[in-house]
Amino acid sequence: MPCCCVTGCHNRAEKGHKLYKLPQGHRNETRRKLWIQNIGRKGKLPLNAYVCRAHFTDDQFELKRADHKKLLKWNAVPTIFSHSRTIKRESPSEQKAAVLTRHETSDSPKKATAEESLKTEFIIKTEVEESCKDNSDEVLALKCKLNASLKEIHTLRTTIFQLQAIIEKLVEKNCMDKT
Repeated sequence: MPCCCVTGCHNRAEKGHKLYKLPQGHRNETRRKLWIQNIGRKGKLPLNAYVCRAHFTDDQFELKRADHKKLLKWNAVPTIFSHSRTIKRESPSEQKAAVLTRHETSDSPKKATAEESLKTEFIIKTEVEESCKDNSDEVLALKCKLNASLKEIHTLRTTIFQLQAIIEKLVEKNCMDKT
């Protein structure tokens, strides 16, 4: 029986937990990558991997369904996790402060060594790259939401067109007054 693929989560279908399969197919590759990135698993996940309901916020489910089922929206992405994917590191400013403090407390005034400068530069570069990566995750999530909204607009336009056609037929048959 399938179980949740999130690290540290032991929810299984046979224990009554609802599981959702990771997005499949080439059209859902971007969403699948976002799911996998959020899940935080190292290594490749199998195609039949599942995530349980506990990892989705309530706004990621369809509301007010006639059948009262709690279906996942097509653009939902798991966002609730008990594991921490971030490693506590000193910020570049903290690193610089530590380097400066070391030099200020030494007996003879020295300039920062090349090694310390490179280390500080590397830390700053790493922080900037992580910040950009976080921003790209946000952009990817926003793209998913935008695509969902565009799909919903298309569906609504199609429905309006169909309803207009029905109204025109009824008016032609004199079953309905044109208003």
